[in-house]
Amino acid sequence: MANNETASIICSSPVMPRFPSNDTNLLINDIILCIVNVPCCIFAFLGNLAVIIAIAKTPSLQRPSNILLCGMATADCLTGLVAQPLFVLQALMIHRIHESCGPESTLFIAYNLSQIGFVGWSLVNITLISFDRHYALSKPVKYRTNVTKKEAIQITFVAGLTWLLVTNLSKFVLPIKLASILGVGFIILTVINHIGSFIAIRRHNNKVMDVMAMVNTSIILRREKKAFFDMLVIIVVLVLCLVPSLVYRWFDVILSDGFEPLQVLSTNLIYINSSLNPIIYLVRNDIDTLLSA
Repeated sequence: MANNETASIICSSPVMPRFPSNDTNLLINDIILCIVNVPCCIFAFLGNLAVIIAIAKTPSLQRPSNILLCGMATADCLTGLVAQPLFVLQALMIHRIHESCGPESTLFIAYNLSQIGFVGWSLVNITLISFDRHYALSKPVKYRTNVTKKEAIQITFVAGLTWLLVTNLSKFVLPIKLASILGVGFIILTVINHIGSFIAIRRHNNKVMDVMAMVNTSIILRREKKAFFDMLVIIVVLVLCLVPSLVYRWFDVILSDGFEPLQVLSTNLIYINSSLNPIIYLVRNDIDTLLSA
């Protein structure tokens, strides 16, 4: 009995609760969780891949805002391909940690890195999108002149690569809570930018009402406002799916063992978001017309 408890402590995941290896009810719950996640991860991969291909093959969709959206779709695609399958696998493997330790420990580390890496990348992307929308709504004419497709691609690539490097450093060098701190920081920046965007919309609406000669600016602004509200829906859904997990991580020290199943459910909610995003893209964007054609 003592050996089993020791193995559980040594092999326990940094992101999953220490389940008893012989708990039948928890095993059944995890099997149900896996049944739900398997189709979700397939849809997350294929759905986001379809969005990326549609934008890449259609010049009319290759606007800076859609290129930044491609960065988010890439993170979701990799989540469905890597992180979510690892989540499913470790949910099943955790019930046999009394039998062996090495493979499970390696699996837990790989899962933790992939989760922080790809979920954090999504937060990086929504922060970039919020800056992009704030600039587009504050100075619509200047934005159309200065922001190019090439710059959007470079920013998306550099931001993603930088975050993945930070993810590895946070695991092996930097404090373990750094990723969560950065995640909260990204959310705060996103909220600030969206408040600024709403103020910019209100200001421009007043100007258009007073000066009807600003027809060209009004047309540009209308397009950027639509893109803003499209992205706002994506960001709100992501934050709603992410907040429960962040809250649990911050308060896991003071929570009792009875709350541990909430950690699994909150983590699962994050992965469901990767499957929801392609649906939102199709409903709120021009991509649905292209794919149906």
